[in-house]
Order: sequence, then C-alpha cells, then structure tokens
Amino acid sequence: LPLTAARATRADYASLRKQLRDEHALLHRAGQPAWARQASAFHVRLGELSGNTILHGYLAELVSRCSLIVALYEPPGNAACEHGEHVLIVDMMERGDVAEAVRTNDNHLADLERRISLERPQPAQTLAQMLGLA
Repeated sequence: LPLTAARATRADYASLRKQLRDEHALLHRAGQPAWARQASAFHVRLGELSGNTILHGYLAELVSRCSLIVALYEPPGNAACEHGEHVLIVDMMERGDVAEAVRTNDNHLADLERRISLERPQPAQTLAQMLGLA
C-alpha cells in the first residue's frame, strides 16, 4: 500500500472509486461469485497501481488462489463488511494516512483468514456414487 499511495494520482483514485461502486452494485445485484471476483480485483488493482510489476504479478497469482479458497470455505454473509473495508482503505490512502490503511488492510485480510473454515461435513455419497459409478 505505501508504494501505491505514493504513486497514485487523482485519476487512479477515481478509477478505484469506480471499481468500488461496481463492487457495491454487484454486492446488491449479483450472486456471490460475481461479487467475489470484483472484490478480489480490488487487491490486484492496488498492486498494479504500485508500479511494481513483480508485486502486481505475485498478487494476481495469490489472489486467484485465495479467491478459490474463499469461495469454497468462507461462510456467506460477510460481503458488506469486506466492501466497507475496501472503501475505508482507499479513503485512508487518499488522505495520506498510509500507516492506518496498511493496518486496516492487514486486519481485513486477517479477518478473512479467520472466517475460513476448512472443516466440512463428509458428503452422504462419494463422488463415484454421485456419478453413478459405484
């Protein structure tokens, strides 16, 4: 975030705000997968705005993997909180309060990690039984 905040222009912040409006619209209009893709794109966009191509590439790869984990293992119902945190992070960055933006982002990601539940009940049938192979 410090690199992004140091390099971001008014146009970059306007672009982030538009992305957040799109995210908000999907939150209330579309299904979870569409919103999750847009919410994940927020983090990739922050990496892109840093101007560090290695960081941007790393985030793009990491976010795509994390998005799959979140889709599979996060209980529904947290989207509004996550969107609000994205807005707060951009607000803080734009104000120049980068240290607080970093703390908020760290807490945001830690909260997401805590909500992941890898414990899932065993299905009543095996995959082979579901496919009629057993």
